[in-house]
Amino acid sequence: MRFDLVPNSDLEPVEGNRGRWRVRGARPAFELRGDQAPFSGWALVQIDIELASTTDTENSESAIALRFLEESQDTPIARRPIPLRAGRYLRVLHIPEETEQIELDVSPWVESIAAGHATLRPLRPEVAAVLMTIEVAASTLFGHTDRSQVTNQLSTARETGGRRAMLAEVASAHDELQYRRAGDGVDYSTWRIRNAVLFEDDVDRLHEQCVALPGGGPSISVVMPVYNPRPELLRAAVESVRDQIYSRWQLIIVDDASTDPAVRELLEEISRGDNRIIVRQRFENGHIAQATNDAIELASGEFVAFMDHDDLLAPFALAAVALRAANNDILYTDEDKIDDDGRHFDPHCKPSWNPELLLGQNYMSHLTVIRRSLVERVGRLRPGFDGAQDHDLVLRATAVTPPYRIEHIPVVAYHWRATEGSTALAPGEKNYTEDASVRALSHRLGQGWAVDLAGPTAYRPRPPLEDFPLVSILIPTRDRLDLLEQCIQSLARTTYPAFEIIVIDNDSAEPETIEWMQEFDNGRDRRVVPAAGDFNYSRINNVGAREANGELVLLLNNDTEVIDPDWLTSMVRWALQPDIGIVGAKLLYPNNTIQHAGVILGLGGFAGHGHLHEPSSSSGYFNRLLLTHEVGAVTGACLLTWREDWDALGGLDEDLAVAFNDVDYCLRVRHERGKRVLWCPDASLYHHESVSRGKEDDPKKVARFNSEVAQVMDRWGDSLDQDPAYSPNLSLWRESFTLALEPRFDPPWSKTRDQ
Repeated sequence: MRFDLVPNSDLEPVEGNRGRWRVRGARPAFELRGDQAPFSGWALVQIDIELASTTDTENSESAIALRFLEESQDTPIARRPIPLRAGRYLRVLHIPEETEQIELDVSPWVESIAAGHATLRPLRPEVAAVLMTIEVAASTLFGHTDRSQVTNQLSTARETGGRRAMLAEVASAHDELQYRRAGDGVDYSTWRIRNAVLFEDDVDRLHEQCVALPGGGPSISVVMPVYNPRPELLRAAVESVRDQIYSRWQLIIVDDASTDPAVRELLEEISRGDNRIIVRQRFENGHIAQATNDAIELASGEFVAFMDHDDLLAPFALAAVALRAANNDILYTDEDKIDDDGRHFDPHCKPSWNPELLLGQNYMSHLTVIRRSLVERVGRLRPGFDGAQDHDLVLRATAVTPPYRIEHIPVVAYHWRATEGSTALAPGEKNYTEDASVRALSHRLGQGWAVDLAGPTAYRPRPPLEDFPLVSILIPTRDRLDLLEQCIQSLARTTYPAFEIIVIDNDSAEPETIEWMQEFDNGRDRRVVPAAGDFNYSRINNVGAREANGELVLLLNNDTEVIDPDWLTSMVRWALQPDIGIVGAKLLYPNNTIQHAGVILGLGGFAGHGHLHEPSSSSGYFNRLLLTHEVGAVTGACLLTWREDWDALGGLDEDLAVAFNDVDYCLRVRHERGKRVLWCPDASLYHHESVSRGKEDDPKKVARFNSEVAQVMDRWGDSLDQDPAYSPNLSLWRESFTLALEPRFDPPWSKTRDQ
């Protein structure tokens, strides 16, 4: 679409001076006028200006802008600043839906413009996202200031058939540049090009796999309750379903008595022409749970997918689900957010099935797909839980589903619309969702459990504690009485009523330490056990455990200090839950930053601490620091485990004298004992990390460290790269849950799947 620049009445040409203008009013501007009405939506906008003189090259940019106006309105709907250099402007822009007129505000350029024209090329949102990222990447890498050079690159690549290769090359170089500069992983817009934008050959591969599914694949019913959405967003949501690569779907829309006539008109239009779309009208508002149930009533698919009325599905969403559906009852994907300008942000890269995390928040969220027979079995959605109806449903469905039939698909398949007032933009916007989730959790967990609010849409369930098994606290030490006394004195604040302390002495020589130990040992709940010889953390703890009387054993460093008096109570609560083998604690440095909030397997090439150095007040990656949840491993500095598991495994491996014996033990509990490892933020202690031992910096210590790392890597191999609590889309080279340059997951459209 081509438009000429036509001066408005506030501009008057200077007679005899071509291209010069005199300002007659307060708002000098050129109207973009052509044969077609102004376009709305994503567009590649190009404005070419013919300058009155070759000396007119650059001017002030502060007041130059495109103004988008509604008919006969002086106040712009939106304003986009434009940098005019050498008479050309080129950029991907989103033109608001209500636009009736477009003006070019040229106040600083009034004496320079002779003539000009503009072109608007409509773009699909996916193409717009790619082009925007290419603009940014090319500008960063090659110093382009004229956007036309970026377009020339794209045109050349398209003509030579190398568009995909060029995109990958620019994105990769941009990733590396950003990674080196910021030290904080790859930006999301570039990551999407590499991992979430499909090209023609990707679509072909994915379609071939779907066609090859037995019976053509499972049928999926997408249920969409509707109540007064913005019509343009509802249309986009429906079109995102129509654009699915996978074809065995039906879309069931139930309008919950919307009061906006434009919504009803649009739904009548949508209902025509596609027999896969069913639209039903409710004449009384029953709220979201009832409207969704009405849609489920009409569903014929083997699976039900839940979608909000203004969100978007990625084109590959249902295909990714269909390819993994055969042996599963519940599937869920990753998601991001999308704003009104089509900008994607805030990706949520989720863990594999993590039941305690689901108690703390509805981390599954979007896109969740459940076998329809299971939805019927648990009684569909429950009216009265509106706002948390999806959380309530998955809590009940996962309670009756074997864990091996719940699968996470780590692709960003759902785009959650972030508009003003939405929970996507500000979770605290809808407090009734929190009230409903607390009630849903209380119903699911039953008598004896308490549920508090941990943060916005984050919850702190506390299991009942009716039994108090004896806990044997093992504290290895050598001299450093100042640390040991601090640790023991802080234990006196512990509210848990049943524990014994076993100090394991590894050849202390200082007289004051020996004297203190003699006074400390009462032969009952406070004992000192000698463990002579070279320092071997595993052997020392094994010696102490043989003297322990408790059903539970707690490994505790002598350089720790209790903060929360209920720390041990919180850990025991969770240890008593079914299938829990180990519980770890939240450890802080003395400056109140995170030292330990769970070990991530594979981090740094082996294993490391997530959220390291985050402030203690931080909520972490999608509230992880607020919530008890399963982790790959926990540190032995504060590790609670069952005595029966300890004895069955022979305690810590004494061949691992110093390094990663705790990680090895956690992996053995998971793989050999079939139990899980939890991290509990309610158990908080300070950790003056390894102060008493010093650094591993002499050649002998370094060689031993490397030998132990190699031994654990040989033993566990690929398990160190497959942490179920950590997304393969997240980096193993940063503790801050940033995106991975190369995700450790091949999506179903990847070429590597065919190799």
